[in-house]
Amino acid sequence: RIATFYHPDVTIYEGAGMNDGWADYRDRHLGPELKMFENLEFGHSNRRIQMLGDRAALAISEYFIKAKLKDRMLDNVGRETLVLEKQSDGSWKIRHSHTSGRARPQK
Repeated sequence: RIATFYHPDVTIYEGAGMNDGWADYRDRHLGPELKMFENLEFGHSNRRIQMLGDRAALAISEYFIKAKLKDRMLDNVGRETLVLEKQSDGSWKIRHSHTSGRARPQK
């Protein structure tokens, strides 16, 4: 289902990594990563959308991710920037995604 949000030629920057195209991201990053997670929790907040004309938009948000990853707990927060493009059928697809995160500060 997640593939419906991404353009086939999407570029994805995550930290220092880069994926070129949905298939590359799915097969070399997201798919293997999701298989390693247990008890995954993920969400967005503080989302802001800015139209960049009739066919493009910028979306900015904060995110969190929590999961058990082998023998450690992942508890990160971060920022996400998306560039979306309106398709000829009226749907919107992510053309570029850039995320950066870090471990949640300890309270």
